[in-house]
Amino acid sequence: MAETHKCTTDTVHYTWHKEYELILTIDSGDTVVFEIREVSDNQFNFHSTTEAIF
Repeated sequence: MAETHKCTTDTVHYTWHKEYELILTIDSGDTVVFEIREVSDNQFNFHSTTEAIF
């Protein structure tokens, strides 16, 4: 039976490396839902101004 797996923002790697431990194995037909962080990792928000990056 197919399963739905969720990857939340609690699981983060800031680099790529083949020696990281696997966190998920999926089977054909499974669904994976990714909750992702935006590139600044929430350092900025809707109310941030350009001064926030200097």
